[in-house]
Amino acid sequence: KSGSFTISARLQRHFFTVGCQLPKDQDLVAIFSQICEAHFASFSHQTQTAVLKIVEGTVTIFKEMARRFLPTAVKFHYHLNLRHLAAVFQGLLRAAPAHHDGPRAVGRLWLHELHRAFADRL
Repeated sequence: KSGSFTISARLQRHFFTVGCQLPKDQDLVAIFSQICEAHFASFSHQTQTAVLKIVEGTVTIFKEMARRFLPTAVKFHYHLNLRHLAAVFQGLLRAAPAHHDGPRAVGRLWLHELHRAFADRL
């Protein structure tokens, strides 16, 4: 391995270090479900049902990728955080009923956003 993840005490004394844990899975699902329910309220009932499953699937994929792809000094870009998870939902929230109404269309958009947020990092 090359590199180091430590910061010298001389440099670190100029900063205030804060550590936060990632929210629990059910909390993430609750947060993003509320956001998606509000956006997809004008879509068909089938689409709304599919989106709720998409939220659970996205959180599961995010957690599994964070567990399997651990950052190293060489592969530092494997560090996943809530911004990457939120990027998937930001892409989904660009959906318009005229273009993405239906589970299949939203599913295709979801796959595209997963690829954009996660696969591009690999």
